[in-house]
Amino acid sequence: MKYYTLEQSKEFLLYSVGLPYEEEERLRLFEEEKIGYMHAWKKPEVIHFLLWQYGSRSSKFENPKFCDFHTWVGDSIHNPPLMGQIKGNIWIISPKIKKVMERFNLPEHRFYEAKVKALHSQEVRDYYIFHLLYTPYDKLMYEEITFKAELKSSTDNMIRIFEKGCIRSKEHRREIVRPLIKEYEKYSVEMKPKVFIYKNPYDILWGEMGPIIFNEKVKTALENENLIGVEIKDWNQYPIVTGFEKNLKV
Repeated sequence: MKYYTLEQSKEFLLYSVGLPYEEEERLRLFEEEKIGYMHAWKKPEVIHFLLWQYGSRSSKFENPKFCDFHTWVGDSIHNPPLMGQIKGNIWIISPKIKKVMERFNLPEHRFYEAKVKALHSQEVRDYYIFHLLYTPYDKLMYEEITFKAELKSSTDNMIRIFEKGCIRSKEHRREIVRPLIKEYEKYSVEMKPKVFIYKNPYDILWGEMGPIIFNEKVKTALENENLIGVEIKDWNQYPIVTGFEKNLKV
């Protein structure tokens, strides 16, 4: 199955949201274990963001435009200063996108209410932070996966294969990687599944190194919403199988 991710359209790319410093002082979102890859915010309040045009700090610039999907961008020299995104798999989305997502099969996640105020017009609209918990490696069916360790240097490239059943868990994968890093200290070591296999039939899930990705069913549903400022991009970094059954050959 093919997968996709969201980006802002080129004509809306500079219109971003940031978190004013005073809002962070009120909520302390960046405190350790408040929000992150493994932690959901347990007592969420409404989060207030500022919508601004990147590079615009005066009223001479065009008012930033509201999109259905925004990137979270900070700027320390903006007035007021703005903080960038918290570490984690996060989207800032309109209620329209939230309604679409709720129709599909998602891993553990949270929606946090947000208000976004445009810098110049002072117009305020409702948004949500979509927070997808965990990482691509937390819910894998390790016992069904063949892993490939790639060892790269400036002069050499080696591959070591760990057949299905050799790596039993996320923690066991780390145990296997550590001695490889020590043994091949002049190499960069990267160990990945040949296929990312999940038992659950997820429609929306994690892409490695940050992006939230979704399948063709979600893509079709989003395309039917006439979203503003949103571009759906192909994502094809590695093969994924969801809803895996033991008798299915991968």
